[in-house]
Parts: sequence; C-alpha cells; structure tokens
Amino acid sequence: MKIKMQQPVKVVVEHDLAKSIMEILKLEDKRRVMIVLDQFLMGVPAVQEMIAEIQKNSIEMTIYGDIVPDPPASVINKGAEAMKNFGADCVIAIDGGSCLDSAKGIDIVASNGDSRDILDYVKDESLIHDFKCLISVPTTAGTGSEMSNALVVTDETTREKNAILSDRILSDYALLIPELTLSLPKRQTIASGLDVFSHAAEGYLSNLSSPMADAISERVMFLCANYLA
Repeated sequence: MKIKMQQPVKVVVEHDLAKSIMEILKLEDKRRVMIVLDQFLMGVPAVQEMIAEIQKNSIEMTIYGDIVPDPPASVINKGAEAMKNFGADCVIAIDGGSCLDSAKGIDIVASNGDSRDILDYVKDESLIHDFKCLISVPTTAGTGSEMSNALVVTDETTREKNAILSDRILSDYALLIPELTLSLPKRQTIASGLDVFSHAAEGYLSNLSSPMADAISERVMFLCANYLA
C-alpha cells in the first residue's frame, strides 16, 4: 500500500487571536488587510483586541461586516468592490462557513480580471488565476470551509445555491482559536457537531475511502460521540 497525503493549508492552533494574527501578517509581510465578518463579531472582545493590535502595528485595515448566512452573490460582489478599491493584499475571515465562503468569493472577484460578478466563476472556474492571502478563522465546527477548496454562493434570481471548486481558493492559513467557539448557542453547537459527524461518516463509507481516510474518519466520529453525546 502506498499513501501520499498533501495538505497545503497551514493549520495553526492558538489561544490568542490578536497575537496569532500579527505573527502571520508579519511572517507574510502583509500591509493592507481586509477583515470579513458579520456585525455580531464586531462586539466580541477577542476581535476588538485583534483590530486594536493591527492598528497599533500601523497596518492599513478595512472591515467588511455585511456577511449574512447562505451568502448571496450581491453581498460577495459588494465586498469584492470594497477590496479592490482598498487594494488589500490579505483577507482575514472570522466567523462560520458562510463568512469563510464569502471571503473566498470576495478574494476571487477582487483578484481576477475585470469581472464584477462571482457567478461568472460558477460558470467557468478556469477564470480563477490569482488569489490574495487568505487567513480563515472559524468560529464554528462542521463546514470545514477553512480547509476546503470550495465555496457556495446563492444566485438571488434563481434561488439556487451554486458551488465553485478550485484548488486556487484554499486558505493560506486556518487559524483555530478554540475560545471563539465558546459563545456559540447550544443548539448551534449540536448542529455543527452533527455536521462534523456526517462528514466523517461520508468519508468512511465512500467508495473512494482509503485506510488513512478511514483512520481519520473513525477518530473524528469517536470524538463527536464521546464529547457531544
């Protein structure tokens, strides 16, 4: 048996959001940052501390806080326009899967050609050539958007959810701060835990599974059953 595992996303597990973000920005030499989140997170102390730390280090920053669940194309396109006008060289996405997906879409539209509509890339993913540095900070578990090569965008005309798949839209960093999940409501914690279990079960039962994938899936299912039951 031959096994080859490749994981281009750099996974960082830390407990201090502000300090960790600054370490990454300095390491990658990023000077103009766009933060993507929803309005609720603007009042979270850890996020406020991160914003203050970025400002203290004289890094130019803009915030896009119009993210909503099941991101519609218009929200992504509006964010992309803001990113282009600001000239961001890095995107920091903090929130659940909808926000992380939105940040990917914003980065795509802002970084590639003259297109102003994320739906253009649903029709033709080969149009994606460039992608600015993306730091994904999930506040929920389940979707795995911080590690995946996919995003889902809602077409407001047809009400369809459309997927974009491309290895070019992987996060550069998945920054995991366990404390950011503590304020999640109990029902949301249960729902996202069931989502995690479902993904693991799908991988385990897939016709494309391998001994390595099975081992990972088994461990994930055990942890879900053990700690969420």
